Amino acid sequence: VEVRMPFLDHVLFEYVSQVPGALLARDGQNKFLLREAARPYIPDQVYRQTKKPFLAPPATATPGNPLHDFAQDTLRGGSLPFVARGAVVRLLDSLPGRPPAEGQALEALLMALVSLTTLDRAYFAGARGAAADRE
Repeated sequence: VEVRMPFLDHVLFEYVSQVPGALLARDGQNKFLLREAARPYIPDQVYRQTKKPFLAPPATATPGNPLHDFAQDTLRGGSLPFVARGAVVRLLDSLPGRPPAEGQALEALLMALVSLTTLDRAYFAGARGAAADRE
């Protein structure tokens, strides 16, 4: 979900949520209706531009960044029931020697693991402990 001012207008959101999907995307191009509505006001180059992702600098691979410390602590903490913890630790240990482009490429994977681990701790770790106590 993108939080941008025009899209926070509930009337606009309610209207657009009723628009047929064929008007929202066409010929592999997202935001078709928005592009068409803006076409008279934007240069042709902008209208025809393909979508490009925004890539933030790799925080999890940047020592000194608070997110780096959080990711390291979270992923080294032992609560990784859904992946091979040793492989994750080896990956974390290898980050300082990797080229920046590789750190960027691994960012999504590391952030997904941090998110899954955080959700697991918040919602499932207690349930697993209770199930083990019943056995």
